[in-house]
Order: sequence, then structure tokens, then C-alpha cells
Amino acid sequence: MRSLAGIPVLLAILSVFASAVSAARVTANVSGDSLTIGDRIRLTVSVAVPSGARVDPPSPEDGFGRFVVKQWDSDTKHGERFDSLHFEYAITTYTTGRCTIPSLPFVATKDGETDTLHTEPIQVLVHSVITTDSATLRELKAPFSAGRPSLLWLWLLFGGILAATAVYFGRRLWRTMGKEPPPPPPPPPYEEAAEALRRLESKAYPEKGMAREFVFDLTEIIKRYTGRRYEVNAPEFTTDELLEWVASSELSEKEQGLFGWLFKTAHPVKFARMIPDRTVLERMNREAWEFLNRTRPQPETRENPKSIAEEAKQ
Repeated sequence: MRSLAGIPVLLAILSVFASAVSAARVTANVSGDSLTIGDRIRLTVSVAVPSGARVDPPSPEDGFGRFVVKQWDSDTKHGERFDSLHFEYAITTYTTGRCTIPSLPFVATKDGETDTLHTEPIQVLVHSVITTDSATLRELKAPFSAGRPSLLWLWLLFGGILAATAVYFGRRLWRTMGKEPPPPPPPPPYEEAAEALRRLESKAYPEKGMAREFVFDLTEIIKRYTGRRYEVNAPEFTTDELLEWVASSELSEKEQGLFGWLFKTAHPVKFARMIPDRTVLERMNREAWEFLNRTRPQPETRENPKSIAEEAKQ
């Protein structure tokens, strides 16, 4: 017969493992149970985990069903036994009716053990911007006339239009007289982006251990430059939308490669909180400069005046 002396020790080990994993909790709530299509609501997810555990949230690029993540942020409060993490998402949808925020996975890791925490699905009612008039038509009556119509209403209407016109142009004239001159136009896209990159380098974020701040600012500079240079809404594009655009653009293969590597490398840093090496940050800065210099608009070259004159003589 085998000895049962080791069973209490085994149960103790299992209870410690279970407490480390099952102690984690997750809750989610929204700022409202209904919204108008295109409006934003706030989704708040609170996660409680044992002290020292790491929590990896789901990627904002997918996993939110019919909802689109426009902005998100997080903060952590450390305790003696438990850490409290809060994730806030600004989300919207472009589908009417009842839409469901699906169950979202948050992966908690501690001492080499992981546990996936799932939020409860949340239903939200999405209203259309078009409202229906439920009023019923009343019974129509035949028109009738009684003598000559009065033209007083016409004169009153004409006088009201003249008064409104005078007020409108008077206000415009008053504002124009006291208005400051308009600000100068923004510099060309390349000069603006180059100056922004130089200011970013002067902040020395990598040396200060601020890798995510450096990556966020660098990609925003390239997004704004791309939007102004190629007249696309690049600042509002997601990473997938940027990669789809560059694949169908007229950029050269080398330029597409620079752009694609830059944003593919930046994505896990921005949304998965990965901390890149110093060499990666230095390469991102170099390739951003190379992309700017390769796509910089070239000045138009004028034809040689001498050749034009010779052609005219012939």
C-alpha cells in the first residue's frame, strides 16, 4: 500500500498555484447602453491581479466585433497583495441596431504561469441619425378664398430679409475691420516633417528610457507628412489601413519597404507595450529620414534657355 503522507504537501502546492491564477478578476462596463451611429462611448475594463503580475490587453486593431477603437489608455495602481489595472477605450460603430461588444481576453502572467481573463459580452443599442415621423396625416380640407388677398405679409417678409441682410454684412464688416491678419501658410510637407524630426531627436527620448513616446511621435510625424504629401487621410488611418494604402500607392518598392517596416515595427510598441532595443529605435529614426528624402518633391527643372533659342532660330 502506498503512503499517503505526501498528499497534504501536494494539496498545498496546488492551492498556491490556484490562488496565484484564480485570484485575478476582470470587470467591464460602458458609459451608456445606447448611442447614435458614429458617436463614441467609453468602455472601461478593470483587472485585479496578484502583485507583480503582467497583464496583456487585446489588440485594439481587432477583437472588438463591430466596434472600432478610436483611442485607448491605461493606468496601474500597485498594492501590497494586488495590483489594480484600468483600461479605457473610446469606441464607436457604424452599424445600427443591437450590437454586442464581444468577450475581450486579458492575459495575466506571473511566475511563468498565465491565465486568460474574459470580460462579459455587453449589448449596446445603436440608433440611426435618421428619425421617422410617426405623426399621422390629418384630414385635408378644400381651399377657400374670401376677397382680395392682403399683401402685408409680403412687405413684412421683404423688410425682414433686408434687415437680416444688413445685420449680416454689418457684422462681417465689423469683424473684418478688427480682425488680425491670417496666419502664414504652413511650410511645405518635407520642411515641416524634417523640422519635426530634428525637434524629436533633440528630446533624446531613447536615452531617457522613453521608447514608446519616441515611437508615437515618430509615426505621427510620418503620418502627417504622408497625408500632406500624397493628399490622403493618413493621420486617421489604422496600421492595417496604412499598409493597404502603401501597397496600392505609386511609391517605389524601396519606399514601400521603408514605410512598411517602420509601421510594422511600431505597431507592437504602441499597442502591445513591447520595449524595443536601442538599435531598433536608431534604425527607425534612420529609415524615417530615408523615407522623407526619397519621397521629397523635386523642384521643376526649367528647360535650357540656350537650347530654346537655338530651336527658335531653326
